Amino acid sequence: MKKIDFGFNDDKKLNASFSRISPYNGEYIDVIGCNDFDFLITRIVDSYDGLNGNIDVREVAQDFYKDGSYVNYANQEKNILCGKIERLLNSSRIRKELSDGKSPLTILKEAGFPVYHSSLRDIEPKSERVSSIVTSVKANNFKSLKESKMYARGMSMYDMSQEIIRLQAEIAKLKETGYEKSSGRGY
Repeated sequence: MKKIDFGFNDDKKLNASFSRISPYNGEYIDVIGCNDFDFLITRIVDSYDGLNGNIDVREVAQDFYKDGSYVNYANQEKNILCGKIERLLNSSRIRKELSDGKSPLTILKEAGFPVYHSSLRDIEPKSERVSSIVTSVKANNFKSLKESKMYARGMSMYDMSQEIIRLQAEIAKLKETGYEKSSGRGY
């Protein structure tokens, strides 16, 4: 079994460390794309609340760093599309088809969903001995991450926050030197 370890982070800013552990882990099934969303599909295992065997669907995104490393994030809130996919995949007939090896992509295409292979990389664990980690974050942090991917030209959220700190220090330094008064500009 290829395992996904889920955790939650409830911080006000995007952060990959866990502030609490999920009540269950997941067995990796697939990552699909649909309507510009990426969804991680897992089967719940090691559940503390009796949900073993249920299919869990989460919207996911990745934050990449210059060195090629990355962090997997999931949205703590499930959008309407995520809920529809999860309900379909949890029907008894479909769960049996999944257990028999039918791919979620095929099942969802047959059900009329405009699904495709996700462009996210390496969420699937490399082996059965090493699990992948996914941090579920607040919806506003997740939305900020997705928006940053559209506008940040390859910068990670961490890189952007460091750039903001650098620019704030530069502005403070300019104010100290009197640039503001001599140029007639005010910030």
